[in-house]
Amino acid sequence: AWRNLSLAHFNPWIAAVQLEGESSGDLQWLLGGAEQMDLYADLRATARVQHGSEDLVLDEVLVDLAWDRQGLELDGQVDFGLGGQVRLAAESPQPGQLALPDPLNFRVSWDKFLLERLEGFVPAGVELEGEWLGNLDGRLGPGSILAVEGNSRVSEGFLRRRDEDGEWSVALRQAELLWQWREETLQGELDLTLGDFGEATASFQLPLPARLATAFEDDGAVSVQAQAHMREQGLLEMLLPGLAEDIAGELTLDAQVGGTWQDPRWQGDFSLTKAGATLPAAGLVLDDIEIAGRIVERRVEVESLRLRSGPGELTGRAQLDLEDFSAPVYSGEIKGREVQVMNLPELQIQVSPDLTFRGHPDALAVKGKVHVPVFLVYDWQNEGMVKPSSDVEIVGRESEPEPARPFDLDLNVHVTLGERVVLQAKGLDAR
Repeated sequence: AWRNLSLAHFNPWIAAVQLEGESSGDLQWLLGGAEQMDLYADLRATARVQHGSEDLVLDEVLVDLAWDRQGLELDGQVDFGLGGQVRLAAESPQPGQLALPDPLNFRVSWDKFLLERLEGFVPAGVELEGEWLGNLDGRLGPGSILAVEGNSRVSEGFLRRRDEDGEWSVALRQAELLWQWREETLQGELDLTLGDFGEATASFQLPLPARLATAFEDDGAVSVQAQAHMREQGLLEMLLPGLAEDIAGELTLDAQVGGTWQDPRWQGDFSLTKAGATLPAAGLVLDDIEIAGRIVERRVEVESLRLRSGPGELTGRAQLDLEDFSAPVYSGEIKGREVQVMNLPELQIQVSPDLTFRGHPDALAVKGKVHVPVFLVYDWQNEGMVKPSSDVEIVGRESEPEPARPFDLDLNVHVTLGERVVLQAKGLDAR
């Protein structure tokens, strides 16, 4: 038996973490040979676990264990400082012995875990609210073979982002995961509803044998199916602040994964409809955006792209080849007529492109032609003083190195100008 034992006494033997708190308990162990053992334990503790800059507070740890001729019974509970509780129960008809009980039935449940505790794992300005709870029931049988099933869900969930431009939020109406781990597979279902933003469902079956020591089987069959229908109402603005405003649209996805764990096969369809966006920096309003495509193994094909900008329309198609994930290859074509690309008081530009492109992360090649029917510049003002010519050298000043190119660019584009090309700036009036 021990009373009020300081957990700091164990710190010299566990350098990875530091412990604070105290423990009290009783332990009785009666050994009657290799085939007979009676073990009784009663443990009470409070603790603070420090790992680097992170602290884990355990308000209360309770463990009651009895393992004798009648079998094993175990009850445990851990209460965390800022919300969260874990309960453990286990039982076995196996009399006490110096070996794992066979079989062993167990149940683990957790609730009241606050999502606010994930603050350090989400982007700055993003807040999570809600509670995470779940449970699992399992059985450990001969040969360390497992049979486990369980569920996990988020209740009263909320996702919020605050910045200087205001606040954006979405309710997690439903987020639930059900799973089973038996024999040679891990399988489950996911159901997600993001307030008014849409819903997504998925099911999966993975080749992970249900054993204590396990690993995914390379030649085991994989089956994953996912469907989603999402309505854009500010989510992209939250994830990509400053790039665009008033983003709207409906995204539909129906995807499947087959094949094996080592060689998965992807397929599916996706579409974006009823979409639009505003690009404030260019003064543009993009309307009637529609995208349709499909996924074929390791290739993503955008079969059609269409949008309106100003008086014109842009169309296109593209392909992304992911056969080598470290060096993806993309290609496609863009066509349009009188597409507005700048719409500012001092700068108006419309273009009619007919281009093809092909590239990878280190290089891009563009070929074709671009007609510029409208190019209007009025009173363009650059801030600051007149800059000296690039060939002027100032004694005593170190020259700044030229910035490295992000990738090699190969342009073979024929540009023609239309009749509405006007330049009026700094006393210059040209057509």
